[in-house]
Amino acid sequence: MLLAAMGMQAQSLMGSWKTTMTDEDDAKMDFYFIFTQSTLNMKGIVSQFDPEVGTVTVSVTVPCTYTRSGDKLTVKSKPNEAKINIDKMDFIGEIAEMMKKDPELKKMIEEQVKKTMEETKGEIVEEFPQGGKLTIVSLTSTKLTLRDDTDETTSFTKVR
Repeated sequence: MLLAAMGMQAQSLMGSWKTTMTDEDDAKMDFYFIFTQSTLNMKGIVSQFDPEVGTVTVSVTVPCTYTRSGDKLTVKSKPNEAKINIDKMDFIGEIAEMMKKDPELKKMIEEQVKKTMEETKGEIVEEFPQGGKLTIVSLTSTKLTLRDDTDETTSFTKVR
């Protein structure tokens, strides 16, 4: 019975699965599939560093629904319900000093960055998979490999 329970656990999609994606500009994004019993959230986290400003970390979450039949997953994304969040802003140098002197300046910059991100959210969300049919190539308790309809495979590592 214990072996059967362990085998069933190894086949579960539930939890958070992470991969790192790189675009044509060599920018890296941590990309997550977060499965619950009835929903899937796709989440991307990007940190951008500017040597004169500092680091800004942004996350975008796209809610989805999914169905599973054997090794087939059908995913339907809801891009119009996507949420964007500024997770962290670490300023350096002269800008950091200015913000220490004027906390309202930091608040104003954060609001401006948030507004800009909201305005470009549609373009960002377009970079996410838009749903469709996926095949589970392999699934263990620590690794998930999916193949899309273009035969591209992506491997994820379980993080929770």
